[in-house]
Amino acid sequence: MTKETANRLARLWANILKAEQIMEEAKTRMLRCKVNLQDVYGTIDKKGVGKVDQAMMNDFLRKCGVVGYNELEVRSLMNRFERKEEGIISYYDFIDEMLPRISQ
Repeated sequence: MTKETANRLARLWANILKAEQIMEEAKTRMLRCKVNLQDVYGTIDKKGVGKVDQAMMNDFLRKCGVVGYNELEVRSLMNRFERKEEGIISYYDFIDEMLPRISQ
């Protein structure tokens, strides 16, 4: 591996770790504000069936003002939440992903 490649990889990993830290801090702040994750999931899962698909997620993001992302980027977000790789996010997978993992 060249020194340039090693430097690029080091910067990439540093950015990934920083992004993870920012997400964990945001999750912690959200819970401190007493955000009810069950209500949030229920808002996304408008059908109330315990399954959120990509169309529901797209609709939720749009209604929250999160725009400018393509289908591949939303699919990547979905992949972060779903555990069974069925194209849906279950309630339990949603809660698991939304809770902070790193203790502060």
